Amino acid sequence: MQSKKNILIYFPSIENGGMEKNLFNLFNYLAKKKEFNLFLACNHINFKFKKNISDKIHLIQYKPKKKLFLNRYLISIYSFFFFIKKLKSSFLPNNTIIFSVQNSIISVILSKILGFKIIIRNGNHPWSALKYSDNLIFSLISFFIRFFIYNFADKIVCNSEESKKFFSNFILKKSKLFTIKNSIVLKQKNASKKKNFILSAGRLTKQKDFVTLLKAFKIFKEKNRNYKLLILGEGKEKKSLTELAKSLNIHKSVKFKGFVKKPLPFFSNAKMYICSSLYEGLPSTLIEALSVGTPIISTNCQSGPSEILCNGKFGYLFDVRDHNALAHLMNHVVKNYQEAIKKILKGRKTLYQYQVKNVSVKYINEINKLL
Repeated sequence: MQSKKNILIYFPSIENGGMEKNLFNLFNYLAKKKEFNLFLACNHINFKFKKNISDKIHLIQYKPKKKLFLNRYLISIYSFFFFIKKLKSSFLPNNTIIFSVQNSIISVILSKILGFKIIIRNGNHPWSALKYSDNLIFSLISFFIRFFIYNFADKIVCNSEESKKFFSNFILKKSKLFTIKNSIVLKQKNASKKKNFILSAGRLTKQKDFVTLLKAFKIFKEKNRNYKLLILGEGKEKKSLTELAKSLNIHKSVKFKGFVKKPLPFFSNAKMYICSSLYEGLPSTLIEALSVGTPIISTNCQSGPSEILCNGKFGYLFDVRDHNALAHLMNHVVKNYQEAIKKILKGRKTLYQYQVKNVSVKYINEINKLL
């Protein structure tokens, strides 16, 4: 009888965001398969998210004991040696594969020392992440080191065709690259009666650029006084965004809801959903809005929104940081709501490609090719 194949998920820091939700839809599905044993190698798990992880996924966790090690770079170095020792004594190279979703430079080196095959999953578009980084010099150095090291991976997953095209400029062996869309647990339903609020969701960080959304909402409110803006998510920019809302005199109509355990009713009831990001991978929030028939406006950022919205056939796109263009589209959707509904209903016909089962089959095929 053939022994089970081991999948080591290398995911150092597990927060409570859309990326984690998307990936554990996949991992929980794979954990049900009899041919696989799944192990999760990590340093940190957000306590709110931990219950979303299947009990069939075995945990291998490095826990820093001293405050000195709370620096994430030090944690990465110390956990690297911890995982070498732990994995070398417990797993055989011929039936073990590393599935890396974070710190892929470290995980590739780890895989070569241990003799394991490795699949890297890339999330955000690398060039845009570099372009909008806070420390350009450090990010540029990291950028080139990353692509040098990535050439030693066995497979590289991109979640959009645009990202795959970009990677092909740096990866010597093109056959390593392939595209697999994000997966979500679809709860497709007929659109409910929409209420007069606009929804956005994501970590309150620079990447999501809620500053542009707030500026656009200020203009939109001049003609649509009975609308509110709801923002789901947590993050370090909450204070500055709250202060901006006050300075724009829209704070009474803007609600920062924080972490929401069951966000689907918000998506279902919203008049429209807005993504204002500077860059993305393949944002699952757009797919969720699509599944419940809520009209979508998104930045045409690299790399996923235009693919989800079929270059504007299923929603509306505007240029990054153009709050005037966003405000114009918000007004347009309100005035031409049936047009917006028709767009989103066309898009709902494409949802099959994001179903967990269909996405998982693609990953299983690639894993079996390596083991």
